[in-house]
Amino acid sequence: MFEDIVIGWDGGPSASAAVDWAVRRSLGERIVLLAVIDDRVPEADDGSPLESATAARTSVEAAVARLREPHPGARIRSEVVVGDTTQVLEHRTGRTRLVVIGTDPRSRAGRWSHTTASRIASRAHGPVAVVPLGSAVASGPVVAGVDGTAASIAAARWAAELARSSGTALVIAHAWQAAGEPDDPADDGTALEPARLGVDADLVGEDEPSRTLPEAHAAVLKQVVDEVRAAYPDVPVEPRLLHGAAPLMLQRAAADAALLVLGRHSRWSASAVLLGSVTHSLLLSSTVPVLVVGAHEAPDEAAPAALRESALDVAAHHG
Repeated sequence: MFEDIVIGWDGGPSASAAVDWAVRRSLGERIVLLAVIDDRVPEADDGSPLESATAARTSVEAAVARLREPHPGARIRSEVVVGDTTQVLEHRTGRTRLVVIGTDPRSRAGRWSHTTASRIASRAHGPVAVVPLGSAVASGPVVAGVDGTAASIAAARWAAELARSSGTALVIAHAWQAAGEPDDPADDGTALEPARLGVDADLVGEDEPSRTLPEAHAAVLKQVVDEVRAAYPDVPVEPRLLHGAAPLMLQRAAADAALLVLGRHSRWSASAVLLGSVTHSLLLSSTVPVLVVGAHEAPDEAAPAALRESALDVAAHHG
């Protein structure tokens, strides 16, 4: 699927989890464990296990050696660079390359923190996967959160590609919330009448709105699902229309997922608004791996057969 998988490596448990996740899924032809020595942080104040370039090289080379034992045919190498962590990883992103970052949801103080992950995801030139500690062996469906934008359609296509390659179920979910409604309308007993769009006053006898909000959002979901089914006719799709705040509803929908795939609405800014507030929120809160892709980063319609077969073999081996 990807030519290269670049994994941020700092020697900690979350980095190991990111490596485990990437190797298990056989998503690329080559894997690079990339250790970055942040030249902006005084070494004495750096809580990372990478105290020097020598220590970093020793750590990452040992990790590569451990990986090669159970995967002797895998193309795995290490690299150590000095620079700003976010900038280095941002510059390694690309359409044919997947950058993987491990995070620890219990702490945002680590080098590969959620803040770093969201900055990289917002600025990336290609797909970025964020793997929370403890989620590397997550099983279940692949879930795509969509809103009808080009970025979310790319996300849905990647979700279909990954579901097909791993033989897992695919869920495409769209959440909607009317103005003024609570985040979870079901919790406070508000069973509102379906909100109406406008009235076509120019039509004789048209004194009722032409479509309800649920119907309008169902149409958004259907458009994305139809496009995915046309591109991936062999992948069964389960559409889910969710009523409530998108971050909350999508987090629930992906609670038992192997992967949540979301769109990146823009790049070249660390702003949550440009990343997409829903995507930003879920990067901070998700307990399952999250893949973030941009509008122009949809997978090719036909991935190389050899890569597909390899992914299926690995999935079967670890199933």
